[in-house]
Amino acid sequence: MSMRVRAGEAFSLEELAAYYYEPQGYNITEPSARERVSVAMGESIPDVHSIADLSAGPAMIPRYLASLTGATLILGDYAPGYELEGPILETIASITFVDLFVCTETLEHLDDPEANLRAIRPKCANLLVSTPIDQPIETAGGGHYWVWSRSDVEQMLVETGFMPQAFVELDMTLGWMPGYVKFGIWVCR
Repeated sequence: MSMRVRAGEAFSLEELAAYYYEPQGYNITEPSARERVSVAMGESIPDVHSIADLSAGPAMIPRYLASLTGATLILGDYAPGYELEGPILETIASITFVDLFVCTETLEHLDDPEANLRAIRPKCANLLVSTPIDQPIETAGGGHYWVWSRSDVEQMLVETGFMPQAFVELDMTLGWMPGYVKFGIWVCR
C-alpha cells in the first residue's frame, strides 16, 4: 500500500552545511543491526571487485564488504572528510563504473531521490539500498524529507531502472529507544 508523503522541506545550503558538518554517524564504532543485515545482503552479491558509497557516513558497510572481497573503494559524503565531497548528483560524475553502489539511509534525506537513483543507475551493476519504511510522519525528524512504504520504494527503484533481487525488512519498532522504525533493505540489479 502506498503511503509516500513529504515529511519535511529541503534544507537551504546553510542548513545543509550546519547539519552535515561531519559525516552522519562518523563517530560510531560498532555496527548497528541495520548495518549488519546490510553487510549480509551485500555478501550475497557475486563478483564484487569495486564498491562506491557517496553518502558514506562512517562507511562501515562498504569498508567491511571490501575487507571480505578485496574490492577497491570509492567513498564520498556531503560532509567533509572524504576525497569526494558534496551531493551525490555532483560526485557521481567523478566515479567509474562499479560492481556495487551502497546507498544506505540516504534516499529519505534527498529532495529528489529519483534524480539521484537515475544518476546512479549507469554507474553500477548492483545497488544495496536501505531506508526506513512505514515510518509515522511524526517520527521523521533528523532531516528526513520522505516517509514511504516498501511498495513506494520498490516502485521508485523500478522506475529508475533498478530491479530488486532481494529484500529484508528489519523491524526495529520494538526497540527500547523511542523513534525506532522498520528498515527496508534491498539488493538490486
